[in-house]
Parts: sequence; C-alpha cells; structure tokens
Amino acid sequence: MTTTAYHNIREAAANYCHLGYAVIPIPDRKKGAILTGWQKLRITEQDLHLHFNDEPQNIGILLGTPSGGLVDVDLDSPEAVRIADGTLPDTDLVTGRKSKPRSHYFYRCDLKTKKFADPEDHSMLLELRSDGTQTLFPPSVHPSCETYEFYSDGEPAVVAADELLQSVAQVAAMALVAKHWPAQGSRQDAAMALAGALLRAGIEVERIWTIMRQVCDAAGDREVGKRISIVQITADRIAGGENSYGFPKLKEILGSKVASRAIDWLTGGEKLRTHEEARQEMSEKIDAAKETLKNLPDLLQQDRGAAFGLEIMGALALVRRHDPAEWARVKDQLQRAKVSIRDVDREIAKSRPANLRIVEPGQHAEPHTAGDALAEDCPAPALLIPAQFSLRTDATIQIITKIDPLTKEEINADAVVAHAPILITSRLRDIDEGTVALELAYKRPDGWHRLIVDRRTALDSQKIIELAGSGFPVASTNAKSLVSYLHEVEAANFESIPTSSTASHLGWQGKDGELGFLCGHQLILPDDAVAPLTGAGHEKRQLVGFRALAPGDQQIADAFHAAGSVDAWLSAVKVLQRYRRVLFGVYASFVAPLLMILGAPSFILDWASRTSTGKTTTLRGAVSVWGNPNEQEENSLLWSWDSTAVYLERTSAVLHSLPIFLDETQRAKDARFIASTLYEVAHGRGRARGNTQSVSRTRTWRTVLFSTGEMPATSFTQDGGTRARCIEIRGYPFGAANPATARVVADLNVELKSNFGHAGPIFLQAMLMNCDKWDGWKDQYQKLVAGLSGRVPKDAKVDAAIVDRLAHYMAAVQLAAARVHEWFGLPWDFKDPLEEMWLEIVAESNEATGEERALRDVLSWSHSQQHTFLGRHQSDQDGNPRAPARGWSGRWDPGDDWNFIAFYPTVLSQVLTELRYSPDTILPGWKERRWLDIAKGRMYDKAVWIRCEQKSAHMIVIRKDAIDEIETP
Repeated sequence: MTTTAYHNIREAAANYCHLGYAVIPIPDRKKGAILTGWQKLRITEQDLHLHFNDEPQNIGILLGTPSGGLVDVDLDSPEAVRIADGTLPDTDLVTGRKSKPRSHYFYRCDLKTKKFADPEDHSMLLELRSDGTQTLFPPSVHPSCETYEFYSDGEPAVVAADELLQSVAQVAAMALVAKHWPAQGSRQDAAMALAGALLRAGIEVERIWTIMRQVCDAAGDREVGKRISIVQITADRIAGGENSYGFPKLKEILGSKVASRAIDWLTGGEKLRTHEEARQEMSEKIDAAKETLKNLPDLLQQDRGAAFGLEIMGALALVRRHDPAEWARVKDQLQRAKVSIRDVDREIAKSRPANLRIVEPGQHAEPHTAGDALAEDCPAPALLIPAQFSLRTDATIQIITKIDPLTKEEINADAVVAHAPILITSRLRDIDEGTVALELAYKRPDGWHRLIVDRRTALDSQKIIELAGSGFPVASTNAKSLVSYLHEVEAANFESIPTSSTASHLGWQGKDGELGFLCGHQLILPDDAVAPLTGAGHEKRQLVGFRALAPGDQQIADAFHAAGSVDAWLSAVKVLQRYRRVLFGVYASFVAPLLMILGAPSFILDWASRTSTGKTTTLRGAVSVWGNPNEQEENSLLWSWDSTAVYLERTSAVLHSLPIFLDETQRAKDARFIASTLYEVAHGRGRARGNTQSVSRTRTWRTVLFSTGEMPATSFTQDGGTRARCIEIRGYPFGAANPATARVVADLNVELKSNFGHAGPIFLQAMLMNCDKWDGWKDQYQKLVAGLSGRVPKDAKVDAAIVDRLAHYMAAVQLAAARVHEWFGLPWDFKDPLEEMWLEIVAESNEATGEERALRDVLSWSHSQQHTFLGRHQSDQDGNPRAPARGWSGRWDPGDDWNFIAFYPTVLSQVLTELRYSPDTILPGWKERRWLDIAKGRMYDKAVWIRCEQKSAHMIVIRKDAIDEIETP
C-alpha cells in the first residue's frame, strides 16, 4: 500500500488540481456533496482557500469530462473486490480503505456511468462511474471513520471503452455468480451447468477455467481443482454429442434472474447455442485438425521438431481428446519418425487442468533455475527449482502424472501450487534469539512483493495460512502443497540462499556493540553506513539489519529517517543558545547511545510547566536529532503518554539504546501508570514472562525517557524513588510566555518539522570512529560525577543518594554536549549547560523524601480529624465518648503533653492510600528510621491501652520525637 502524506486537506486538494482533477469540498465523514450545482463547480488552485480550510473535510473528484475522462470502477460487493485484481486492466491509480482495500480502480476512458446490480435483491455489485458523479480521494474519511488510502498513486491507465466495459461486465458477472454460488452438495452441478452454458455461448475452455477459478475463490469454494476439471469433461461431452447440464440447469440452481443476467454480462448478450450447434462446431474443428495433420509425415521427415509447432500441437490435442481412431493413426506416424509420445503427451497436458494425483518425478525431469522460467525481472535468478516443480509468470506449478482414460498411459500435467511464482530470496538469522526467517518473493500483476516470515510458519501448513491476510497467495486448499514446495526449494538451495543477520531491536548490536549501531533501518559502522536486510551472508564482516516482529515495531524503525538538511537544522537550533532549558534537551537527546559506553544508568528528563508554554516544542527539538518530530504524522518519533504499559515496555525494548519521547503526562489514564513507567524505564529490564515451554527471554535497554506535562512526572506518585530517577526542569522552557517567545516557538516548529534526522546518525558515526577514546570518556565521566556530587548548595537539606543519582545523569549530558560541539562545530561557543542548571535541578530535588512528606500529610490529616481519636474525642451529656460516624481512628492523648499518635492499622493504611502513598513502601521506611514504637516480634504495631474502654488494642504508634524531627527547620 502506498500512502501520500499531506499536512492538511487544502494541500491535498492543491495537488489534485495540479494533476488535472476537478476537486469539490465534501463534508467531513460524508460521501455526498451538499453544495447546490456541485456538478458544474470548477475550483482553480487560486480559489482553493474559499472552499478548503483547516477544518476536517473530505475531497471529492468530479469524474468524467471535468477530470480529463477519469472514470472510477467502484467495487461495492466483497466478491467484486476479490475478483477485480487480475481481471480489470492494469492501472497505477487504485484507492480503498482498511475494510475494503483496492475497491476503486481509476482509468481514463470515454464511457458513461453504468451500474451492475444484483437482480434478486437489487444490491449494488459494482459501478462504472463517469460524468455527473464524484468520488472521494485520500485523505478523505469514510462515514465508518476509515481513511481512504492509495494502493497505487500513479497515473490512471488509458483504456479503450470496449475493453474496460467488457472487463467490468465480467467482474460483475463473476461476482454475481459467486454471491449466489450454492452450498456444499450441489456445487459440482453448478460448475457443470455454468461450464455448459458458457461453452454453448461460444466461450473458449481456457477462459472458462479462469472464470471458474475466480468464482470459486470469491465464493470460498475450496474444491477449485474439482470445479475446473469439470470444464473439460463438459466440453468433451458436448463435442461427443452426449447430454450435459447447461443454461436451464444453471437457472434452476442460481435462479432465473441471476443466471440470465450473469450469462448476459459474460457473453455481451450473445445468443446461447443449442446442443446441436455446439456439436456441429466441434465437428468442424476436428475436421480442420485432420486436414492440418495430413502433411505430418512429410513435415516430420524434414524436421522431427515440427510435431511441437503451435498449429500441429493444437491439431494433435484435438484428435487426441475427441477422435481416438485419428489419434491412433497419427500416433503411429509419430513413433515411426521417432518422436517421443511422452513428450507430445506432456505438451498436450499443459493446455488442460485436471483433478490429478501426485507421484514421484520421473527420471526425465531436470531441475532448472528461476531465472530460466521468469526471465529478466526475477529477483533470484540463480535459485534452483526442484524437478517436480516449475514456475510460470502467473503461477507456481507441480508436475504430476495421470493415467489417460483412453490409452491407460501415464502422462505429465501441471497442477497449480499457487497463483503466483514464489521464490525464497534470502534467509535471516536473529542474532539474539537464534531463530531463522525466510524472505519470500511472489509476483502479482503490479510487480514483485516481498514478505519476511518465520521459518516455522513458512513450513507449517496450519500456520502458513495466516499469511493470506498479507496478500500472500495461500489458502487452505493449497497450504500443504505450498509448504512442500518451499521445503524442497530450501533443501535444494540450502548452501546458496543468501543469509544475513537481523535483530529485533535498534541501537547497539552484538556484545559491547561490536556489530555496530542500528539507527532505524541504517546500520552505523566506524567506516560507512549500510542497511542490509538481505544478502551479504558470506562477507567477512557480519552485517545486521532490523527485522520487525510486529507492524508497530516497523513503525518505530520507520520514524528514524531524515528530511531537509543538517545545515538547515543547525541554523534552526542556533536560536536555542538563548534558552538553556530547551538547549539542555537537545544535548540530552544524544545521551542514550553513550550510556552503554559510560556504564551509565537509564533516566528520565521531564519538563513541567503550565499549558501553551513551549513544552511540546522543546520535546520536538530533542526528537529532531533522530527523526520526525511532527506528532500528527504516522511515522513520528514523538508519542503520547496515552499508551499502555505493555506498549511502552515493548517500545523501550525495540529502541534499546535510543531515546523515548512522551508528551503530556496528563493524558495518561492512571497516575500509577506514570510511576510504574518511570521505574521500569529507569530499571532497564522488561517484565519476566513464561511461555508454554519455559520462560521467555527478558528484554533489556539503556535509554533516556523525555517527558512533558503540566505537573512534574514525579508528582503523580509520593514514592521517593521516582524522584531519584528523574531530572526535573520546571518553569517556562523559553523563559517566558509572551508574544516574542510565541514567535520564536512558531518559527522553530516550522524549521524542525522540515529538517530533522541528520544529527543523530552523524553523532553515532563520529562516536564509532573514535572508539579508541571510549575508555578515556569513561574516566572523564566518573570525574564529572564526583565533581557534581560535591557541588551542593551550602546548608541544603538534600538526600545525598538522590544527588548522586542526578550527578550520574547530568554527567552523561555534560559529556555528550562536549562531544556535540567537538563534532558538529555548532555556531556558538560551548558553554557547559549544567553551569547554571545543576544547582537549580538539585534544588528541585530538595523536597522532603517520600517518608517525610507522608508523615507530614498524615499529621495534617490527624489534626483535621482529632475528634476521631480517643483522648481528643467529643463526649455526650453524660461524659461518654461520642463515636464518630466512620469509627475511631486510634488514640491521641489530649493537651500538649502527649508522646505518640496511635492508629488502628486499617485506618492508617486507608489514610495513606487516599493521600496517594503506598503503605507497603512508607511503613518500612518509617520503621527503618525508628519513627514507630513497635512491640518485640511485631511488624509495625504494639498493644495500646484504651483507658475509656478499659482494654488494649494493637495499633501503629508514631512517636512524637519523629514528628518533632521532620518539623524542625
């Protein structure tokens, strides 16, 4: 499928105008025009802005004369969609949508609109649409919310009116028959009746074979071979004067209206021949064949090869099938001339399909190459095809034998394995998993297609059927024979099939990156850059290509591509020297590939400020180092927090040593999801999973996650651990939010969306070419970490462990920034980006740890709920404690002379949870810091005496000196 990306509807409309198509506006997700007189509307490129704006709209194309004779074959029924490919004339302009791919074929032709409907229920099969109609063009959206797409976006073919009309009528007829094809039990009768009707209408056997095959495929009739074989049997019966089903039986099975309409469309309205007329015609053909063979002895005397001439072979085939006496005479002449009857039988058999049995190949069979059979455009000309198979430009064939019913001799014939030539073009071995895949090539009318398939799928008749959804020519009826063919081809070419190495993740390949770095589909090496998905298996250097395990993986790899120029990108980012928060993100974007070299951990870089302040543009600056920063395009590297945990885990694994970019934390479905993602990305390892055999391979990564949001990512959880994994940058990225910065942001966005994807590969190339300096960089990195860890504000109350983690992250950014200036020659002097930001970032981490904040929040809650504690309770008129509606929270003695606050465990757990803390995380921290008074042998609690109730209860006791500790300045 080919897609053409447009920034907006107006751009698409302008392109169509330029191509000579008459465009009209259609409401969003509608198919019909609402403007009065739309048929006569002619919009020029200068007038587009009057009809197309930035609001959602569809684009209609006026068909016929306004668009230079453009006509649309609109395939409505699913049967018509399946039959059209290979029946309609070739064209380079085809559109459709996900649920109806390739459902609109476009041509240039002088024809009027014609509709082909089912005569029974009047539903539309297909339409040939021309003057007075319009059709939707991509990227219009169907009422079902599916987007129209190009499957071929070239020029519509110029076709003669008669040819196109005949093809369209044939598609309609076959679709109609397929729609009404009977259920199992009477299908063979239907096939015989259809064959008889078409034979008597003068349609040749070869064309009826095609019609029968198309009808069966569209109707889901798996016994295609059986239906095709009945065609020749019926022809023989008619020629021999025997009774055979025909049009009357077809009307009985399909219904009179359906049968009449289908035959009328197929024959162009020609009168059906009677049985006697058909027999007379065959008799005349046999007489003509005998006349041709009169001179056979003389021809054979001069050249024995004359027996295989086109005219002689046609005559031999006729008498072989329909005149045994004449065949016996001619056969004797052939044998006297020492012409092989077996060879003659083989050539005759090629002209007729049969329901045949497969046998071992005879000694006469010889292997041949794919290039011999398929000529110049064969993608694997040296591939050896085993002797029991052969290739045609439209099929893969198995050579089989049958017993001739007349002579009882064995003759060779062809049975279709698949309706396309199929080749194994390469073998791919995954360097991590050790699994093997095969690249299969198959030919369709529009050219060769390639498909990479796990070997265990390609050689399993149950699994290979799954490839049908990708367009591969397989069905349940041919799966076994196709698997057998692929197995034999692989065995015959095992040593010669090109073998290459692949990986299912990007980034560093091999141990310590010895095999290079995959940046999208480009393999970066110290001396050059290549992207070999196939071939090169016997070269000294092992080259690795990316192989996607799923379409989403392919989309990720596709996002790493370049547009514009590196010079234009450098010019665009020059303005960032005035905005250190944004520039810091660009520098940090280069860090991920360095983490393996430095032995540095993964981390998160998060910008937090209110909406419309340039956060997304800041992220686009970082994204533009590697690929497409336009999140509205399908192949963008900028994703949203509106994702699932599994998606982000697998994305991290695919990216491996490349950065991740997520915009807008507020779009996440759950705050807990953000916290778990921060932990998992920083941890660098996916979840352990089992499978039916044992345990699955756990995937790992070293990366940097870039994030933005109105609130800091760490604010979505109260666990102190998340803060240690994030560099938090708060405030306006561009220093302010005013008209001046808005202009800077707007201009920067335009440039970044046009120039991207150059800097990252250049950085990787330089990094690999300087691999002899890696050890020195590691030493430099450790010194930077030590220096940063010691640069803490005086008398600042900070967590040393958090500062140390931040120092590791910041040192990596500092070292990357220095390399960027060294290798790119940026148009401004290098100034350490951490010089002004380090203390600011440390200050952002200078908040209370999770345990401290939790204790403060619990104390605040306790003050607001004092009446729920025994000791500070309210009393009734008799002086008895008045129980609160939600029950007692615990014990808190009155006045200022108290030593603890005691909570019932369930109450404290509920309070912590409501305050967005995890009790399982907070309570162990409080215990470790000795803030709880715990009885010997207990986990967190102790027995507390309840004076007014004259009994004791187990409660979690928070000591007063712990509260004093956190409230002391």
